[in-house]
Amino acid sequence: MPVRRHTLPLSLALLASPAFGQAIPGDVFVTEKSAGSVVNVRAGGDLSAAPRFATGLSAPTGICVTFEGDVLVAESGSGEVTNITAGGDFTGAGAFATGLDTPMDLFCEEGRILVVERSPGQQGEVTNITAGGSFAGAPSFAAGIGTGTTGLAFDPVSEHLFASDAGLGRVFDVTVGGVYLAVPPVASNGAGTAGLAARGAQLLAANPGTGTVVDFAGGGDLAALPVFATVPGVVNVLNVQGGDLLAASATAGAVFDVTAGGDFSAAAAFASGLSLDPEFAGMAHVGGCGDGILDGGEACDDGNVQDGDGCNSACRIRLCLTPPSSACFVAEHASLSVHEKQKRRYLAAGFSATLRGFDGAVALEDFGQPLFDLTRYDICVYDGDDDLVAQLIVARGFDVCGKKEKSCWQQVGDKGYKYTDPDLDSAGIGSIVVKGGAAGKGSVAVKGRRKRDEDRLPRMTGALQGSTKATVQVMVSDGSCFSAELPNVKRADEGKFQAAK
Repeated sequence: MPVRRHTLPLSLALLASPAFGQAIPGDVFVTEKSAGSVVNVRAGGDLSAAPRFATGLSAPTGICVTFEGDVLVAESGSGEVTNITAGGDFTGAGAFATGLDTPMDLFCEEGRILVVERSPGQQGEVTNITAGGSFAGAPSFAAGIGTGTTGLAFDPVSEHLFASDAGLGRVFDVTVGGVYLAVPPVASNGAGTAGLAARGAQLLAANPGTGTVVDFAGGGDLAALPVFATVPGVVNVLNVQGGDLLAASATAGAVFDVTAGGDFSAAAAFASGLSLDPEFAGMAHVGGCGDGILDGGEACDDGNVQDGDGCNSACRIRLCLTPPSSACFVAEHASLSVHEKQKRRYLAAGFSATLRGFDGAVALEDFGQPLFDLTRYDICVYDGDDDLVAQLIVARGFDVCGKKEKSCWQQVGDKGYKYTDPDLDSAGIGSIVVKGGAAGKGSVAVKGRRKRDEDRLPRMTGALQGSTKATVQVMVSDGSCFSAELPNVKRADEGKFQAAK
């Protein structure tokens, strides 16, 4: 069956690929301050003896991923921020930003990189380090937050930026920047409030002193706010795109999946064997295509960036698999005809494929719901080596075709559908007729051509030239797959290809 759009649950997304090496989408990093290392907890399990993603760091604290996919880590011991995207030993490595005063958490978004500095002189500050370089004596974006300033979190719903002061257990709204010595916090009376995270309508704060994660969206007394999760020794929380939530516990030296909320005092950890600082541990998720989570702009995400498995390296749905899918209805009889002839000013071309008599009973739902949905039909043509020669895509749910603007798709009785487009707007396809039936019945027929001065129907005969067989598959995005291997090649030259079964 063809791959459908989906979102992997956190546990599957994190297990989808190896845990160590060059940072790739799906990785989840946690800093180990005393060990001077960063660990990738993507694989979960007991990581006490596992190799670390990055070592040789000077008391690493905050970590974030830039819009371009670089992984930055704050080194509170050296006052630097270092790019660790490649992984490895960073002893003596050059830094992205220097001259910082006890940097703690980091925040990255498109066009902006912010770092928290404990900075006694500025009474706790947030500095914009987007440009990189030395920031010794540089002006701050926000100051006067408190010398226990620890965490940063941005709420995409309200577009507000929050900073925590672990020393006095406070949370400030620092969206507009400035000096906050005389500005009241949005929430206070927290027990060492450290890491912060925004998750939908929730604004969550990790309080190590009480071992709780509370929702401070309504502001007020942190000690009296609703407890979302109980995690002894919790120092940070991380919202993973897709709605999953992780919590780091210094007491347990572990990371818990706290997505559902509740009491995790006796729960099994997602990842253990970590050396976490009792005050704060940075956490970051590498998002993007290949992380197993359906991010904005992606049509699919199957947890890898490989082509040929239905979801390609750009996270676009590619129904035509390489090699051809083996999970299809197989036709007993089939034919394929492609002709191309160069005219004086244009290429005349035609395409016809017919598959009949399938090896199983074909129901109406096997053809998807082209009348009412965004059902997509991909017609896939392969050469004798099973290499994909052409992929003709028709996705016209709800669309109208022709001068009379009739629905492109019409239902034919109770067994099939018919697609008609005289304008050949989708891959040069003019008609698709699909009919179901009992085993040995059923059919799929596709016809297309090139109109003058248009090239929607791709060239095929050159790639098929000399082929001793061909394969045609029709993949339905929310239905089934229909296939035929055509071993009887009648003609295979550049200009015409004919084969049958």
